[in-house]
Amino acid sequence: ASYKGDKTIVILAGFGSQSPVIQYKTLIDGLKDSYKVVVVEYFGYGYSMSMRKHPRTNENIAHEIKTTLEVAEIPGPYVLMPHSLSNVYAMKFQQNYPELVQAIVSLDGKYPQELNEDYYQTQIKEWISNINITSIFELTGYERVLSYVSPEVFYINTMKSMTDVYGEEEIKVYRNRIGSQYLSRTMIREINKVEDNLNEMKEYVYPDYLPVLQILSQDTVNTYNSVKESGEATVNLTDLAEKLITNPVIQKVEVLQGDHMIHLTNAEAINNSIKNFLYSL
Repeated sequence: ASYKGDKTIVILAGFGSQSPVIQYKTLIDGLKDSYKVVVVEYFGYGYSMSMRKHPRTNENIAHEIKTTLEVAEIPGPYVLMPHSLSNVYAMKFQQNYPELVQAIVSLDGKYPQELNEDYYQTQIKEWISNINITSIFELTGYERVLSYVSPEVFYINTMKSMTDVYGEEEIKVYRNRIGSQYLSRTMIREINKVEDNLNEMKEYVYPDYLPVLQILSQDTVNTYNSVKESGEATVNLTDLAEKLITNPVIQKVEVLQGDHMIHLTNAEAINNSIKNFLYSL
């Protein structure tokens, strides 16, 4: 089948991505023959400058995504492809600029309704606290050393094994970005807004006309299942994803093997899944 090449995919990196262009290259390479693929680097990510002026609110981040695409002269509508925390920003973008969103494909997304659960509220607070503590190491160059001693932390061994996607130069650049941009000040400002940003989107559901594919990783699904089974929470990841659906005919939840960095741990399956979904639009 020949794919419709008239769609523009906008990849929105997960929180703290040191180099979105390199980290999401498996998706770029897998989809670029069929679609126009764009990666947005938020302020403080990759080679983007830091941002002190505008607080890292959903509103500001959604507006920055729109402005970036406009300045780059990439017209909408877009297929938004958020990973992890960017799921929340994609919701806000869709809410604010519905005419610019053709579809959403979320990759192991973070869900605002997790805040309704005491267990996940605690987890989120711990996540924020850990990142603030870890950011202190930024000053020591600790991450650069860690990228050699424990490359699995940054999926460098996984990238090295994908010789058709990653060359030595890209691994080198990625390591350099880890060393200089592991947790930027802007990222810290962003993580400290997480609770407010999640809270703001707690009532959001996908509009019934919007095609949506929510891809969940099996490892994350298993983690949430065990928390629900133990009685520590009343919902699992699939429950959270399905609560956003208003039209099951065009809005799907799919679970694929892999971990939270599913675009690195199961690139082929994720690309096939995305292509099948977009081809059906």
